[in-house]
Amino acid sequence: MPSILYAYTGRNHVGVPVPPPGTCAGGPGGNLPGVGLMFNPGWPALHHAQTVIGVYNMGAVSDAIEMAWRLSSFDLPTAENGAGIMTPSPIVAELDPTETAQLSYHVGTAAGVALALAGLNPGPGATYFPYHLRRYQNAGGIFTFAPGALLRPDLIFLSITVMLPPAPSVLNHFVIWECKGHAGAVGQMPLGPALQQSLAVVDLMTLAGLPFAMPFVGPVAPAAYVASQIDVFQPPPHPSPPQYRLQITDPGDPPRPGIELPEGPMNNFLRAYYTPFAQLLRSSPRRQRRTYDGTIFETLEIVPKIRFGLEASIYRSFVTESPTFTVDVGRALGAGFPNAAPDRVYVDRTGLSLELEDGWSPDARSSKRSA
Repeated sequence: MPSILYAYTGRNHVGVPVPPPGTCAGGPGGNLPGVGLMFNPGWPALHHAQTVIGVYNMGAVSDAIEMAWRLSSFDLPTAENGAGIMTPSPIVAELDPTETAQLSYHVGTAAGVALALAGLNPGPGATYFPYHLRRYQNAGGIFTFAPGALLRPDLIFLSITVMLPPAPSVLNHFVIWECKGHAGAVGQMPLGPALQQSLAVVDLMTLAGLPFAMPFVGPVAPAAYVASQIDVFQPPPHPSPPQYRLQITDPGDPPRPGIELPEGPMNNFLRAYYTPFAQLLRSSPRRQRRTYDGTIFETLEIVPKIRFGLEASIYRSFVTESPTFTVDVGRALGAGFPNAAPDRVYVDRTGLSLELEDGWSPDARSSKRSA
C-alpha cells in the first residue's frame, strides 16, 4: 500500500486572506489537518479516483477510452520506492516538460479525490457524490461564479443523505476542490493560486439531473473550499530519491442546514450520476460479475489488470428503469462497504468499485501489467 508525503497548511500561509471563521477546523474539512505526515490511500483507491472524476457520457466507447486514458495517465508516472512511498517513475525523467506536466495533473487529481473521499466528513449517514465540475454542469447543474473568474476549479463533492421514501433525501452541503500537479519541487506557493481558483464558485443554483434540474429556493454556497497539489520533494540528506508530496489547504465555513430533496428530483440526480457508469457496463460483452466482501458487482476490465464496477442491484435498477431508483440506491448504500482488502479492491460510498487483479504491479521500472 503506497504512502504519500503529506503537508497541511492554513489559508493564511498561502497568501489568501482569512475571513471568519478562518481555516476550517470543523465541518466537512475538519479531518484534513489531522492526516499526519503520510497519507496512505492504497493503489486501488488512487486508481478508483481516476475512474469517477470524468466520464462525460459521450457514449460507451468514448467513456471507456476516457477512463482508460485517465488510468494510464496516472499509472505511467507513478512507482513505489523500497520504503513504500509513492515516487515518480523513471518515465517522468525521460519526458518533455509539457508531457510531464500533463501526467503530473493526473497524479494530482488521483491523490486529491482519494483524499477527499477518505478525509472529508459527509455527516452521519451521508455519502459524498464526486463530480468533475464540468460533468456536473453537463448534467444540468448550474453555478454562479465570482465576477471576472476565468479559471474554474476541478471538482465538486456533494454530501447527500439518500433516504427511503416517504422520508426525503437531503443535500447536506457541498465542497469545491481544485487539484494541481507539479513534477518539480515547487513548495507551497501554487496552493495560493489553486485556492483562488476554487473560490471562483460562489453558489450552486440547481441540482444536476436534466431535463428536470431542481432549482433551489435560494442559492446554496459551498461549505468549504479546498486546494491540493502534488509536487516532487527530495527530503534531506541530499541526494535522496525524489518522492511525491501531497499538500493541501482547506478553509471554509461551517455546514449549513440541509435542503430536502423530493423523490422525483432525487431520482433524476441519481440517474445523472450513475448514467455513464451503467451505460459503460451495459454496452460491453466483456462485463463480468464479481463479489467483493459478500456484495455482487457488475464489472469491466478497462485496461489490463484494472477492473471497474458498479454494485449489481444499482446497475439492475438503472437498466430496468425502475421507478423506485432512489429507494433501490438507498438500500444498496445503506449498509456501506467494508473494503476488507484495500490492497486489492476499493469501493466508494456510492457503490463504484475498482479492483487491481492478480498480476498488477506498482513497479513502473518493470511492467505495471506483468502477467
